[in-house]
Parts: sequence; structure tokens; C-alpha cells
Amino acid sequence: MKWNTAHAISAVVALALTAALAGQAHASCGKSNRIQHFNSNCLEGRHDNNGMWKDNTAEARSDCWEYGTVVAKLDLKSWPDKTWYLKNNDKKKWKGSAHINSLQCCTDLSDLCNVSDVVNEDSCVERFAESSAGATCDPPDVEVVSSDRYCKFTTYCDGRTDDDTVFTVKWLEVDLLQSCDGVLRKGSC
Repeated sequence: MKWNTAHAISAVVALALTAALAGQAHASCGKSNRIQHFNSNCLEGRHDNNGMWKDNTAEARSDCWEYGTVVAKLDLKSWPDKTWYLKNNDKKKWKGSAHINSLQCCTDLSDLCNVSDVVNEDSCVERFAESSAGATCDPPDVEVVSSDRYCKFTTYCDGRTDDDTVFTVKWLEVDLLQSCDGVLRKGSC
């Protein structure tokens, strides 16, 4: 059989389709990249299968929108799934006759599914180093506290070694830290 234009076109189409499907699978929130909404402290949601005579309902909201995008997957039986990109604290809602299998957080598409995905000792230290306190204080000892949303710093500032300073601040506000005569404060002295 001779190689001809039809074979060449078929080969190009097959390669393009394979590449497109591979990219789609990579960013598809596959079953191995999902966690149930009740195991995610960033995805607040519920779903109800209400029976034969009433529409089934689902809703979801990000409880961590300040930290990044939470992506929810509404898994529907025999219907295309719904994928919601939750970038603020607005609620997404769905109503229909399809049976709802689950509501899950997509670990591969989300910035986070749990606060601890973003707020940890390393990220507290990184944000501290970027604050004005980072320039005048020793590298701090860090503990993540209060529902994983706060960083507790213990350090010496402004060359003082006689008295350490301890300060707890919301992770989102670590960049506002500064040393005021050797004592950590958020905002101006």
C-alpha cells in the first residue's frame, strides 16, 4: 500500500486528537484528583437527591476564596458533570433531574482544597521574609494556629537578644508586619 495524502491527513488528525485528549485528561479533575466536599475545609456544599417528582439540587461555595480558586466537581449520573470555579464567596447552584453522585473538590485544578494546602510553616516564613519585619528581625520560629489561618512568630528584632517578641497574625496579613523598637506589630508603629 502506498503512502498518500489521505494517510498523511489521517495521521495528522490522529496525532492532534491524541494531544487534545491528553491535555484534557490532565486538567479534567479525574477521580484520583477529587476529595469529597466534607473532607475539604475550603469547599462548603451540599447536594440532595429529592426523589422522582422533585428536582435534585446542589450548591457550593468557597470558604477560602481569599487564598485562591477552589474548583468543585458536581458528579452527575448519566449527565455531563458540572465544574465550578469558585473565585469568591458567591454560591453556585444547580437544579435538575439527574441523580447526583457527589460534590468534590478538584485537587489538580484548585489552588487549594484545604487551607493547609497554602497556609503552612514554610509559607508563613516566606511571607515574613517579604515583610518589613523580615529585614530587621531574626528568622522566626513559626507555628500555624487557629484553624490553620494564622501564623505565630517568635523572634528577636532590631538586634535585641534580651527579649524575644511573639506575635500571631492572620496569614493574609503577614506582609503587614514590622518591628517597632524590637516588638512585632501589624501595620504602623
